Amino acid sequence: MHVAAENFEADYDAFEFTDAVNSQVYNQVRFGLTPSFRYNKGELQGRFFYNKNEREFKSDFPSLYEGRNLQTEIVHRHHFSNTVQTLAGLNYQRMAYGQENANTIDTTSIYTFDPYASLLIDLPVGLTVHAGVRLNTHSEYGGKVVYNVNPSYLINRDGDWRVKLGASVSTSYITPSLYQLYSFYGNSALVPEEATNYEAGVTLYGSDAFTFSATWFLRDESQPIDFVSLFDDGGNYIGGQYRNLTAEREVKGIELLATAKVGKLASISANYTHLDTDKPESFYRIPTDKYGVSVNLRPVKSGSVSLRFTHTGDRTIFDFNSFSEITLRHYDLVDLSASYGFLQSRLTVYGSVNNMLDEHFVAVFGYTTRGRNYNAGVRYAFGKS
Repeated sequence: MHVAAENFEADYDAFEFTDAVNSQVYNQVRFGLTPSFRYNKGELQGRFFYNKNEREFKSDFPSLYEGRNLQTEIVHRHHFSNTVQTLAGLNYQRMAYGQENANTIDTTSIYTFDPYASLLIDLPVGLTVHAGVRLNTHSEYGGKVVYNVNPSYLINRDGDWRVKLGASVSTSYITPSLYQLYSFYGNSALVPEEATNYEAGVTLYGSDAFTFSATWFLRDESQPIDFVSLFDDGGNYIGGQYRNLTAEREVKGIELLATAKVGKLASISANYTHLDTDKPESFYRIPTDKYGVSVNLRPVKSGSVSLRFTHTGDRTIFDFNSFSEITLRHYDLVDLSASYGFLQSRLTVYGSVNNMLDEHFVAVFGYTTRGRNYNAGVRYAFGKS
């Protein structure tokens, strides 16, 4: 069981590059239970969560939000043998949302009820197949079946150097959120997003000290949802609304990931992602290329040091002041963090220097970003042996 209460208060500025005496207050209460029963070949687990939150923004345009989320789930896992496992469950979720001057929390509740099941077959020859199916049942949009099939094959399973070939096909069904439907910017005419996802990849394992993976993916989307700014015939901004952007959209790309251990005290990892779409006008703010490198050192048993480099490529956005597309330049960030444990690691002292090189960059057009900044803290784990 867990119970938590949170209170957050902060000041914030007004519009682009404009100071103001604005503030926000956020309160949240959470409660959860996760009972379970285990037997020889499986486990039955229950999950119950309740969340209530309130947000108030005090400014020239004040607003007050309230949200509630109740979620219950029953999950059953069973091992028929060393090679065959099953999972089945039921998930029920009820959500409610209220916004001052837009709606009341009593009129915007929705619920979902989703039964699901999956099968995992892991054969000694190196072949693994995972398949699953789920019936999404929504109070506003009815039912929709989604599925996934994920086979893989491990070559030289017991050797030092191994190669894993994998592929997957899956579908997704994403219904609009309460905010997208019923807020001041909501649109009750929205239809759910749907997608069919394809992946294929290869992973190379080397003596437990080196891993390299390459994955190609393709996502055929229909009716993606995003916020759209609206203008009158004279080009004047008149507000915004959530809308389905386009009937069809294709997103594809590749992901590369490499990790290596350097002796017993160091490790290094690198990643690269390339993304492309046939509808770039509906994919603003997303960089085509992004990559990074991280070096982790453990000079002493209870201490660690991490140095991370991240490159974010050029991004295209639409500037509503000039009514034209503009390019936000790429930027590079270097972050350093360290930690050390005392009292058998029950007490941990940690700190970091973010944006070490004080890079000046634009993450979101019209908003400032932090230069070089620091943080430090102490964490204690009660009851840890």
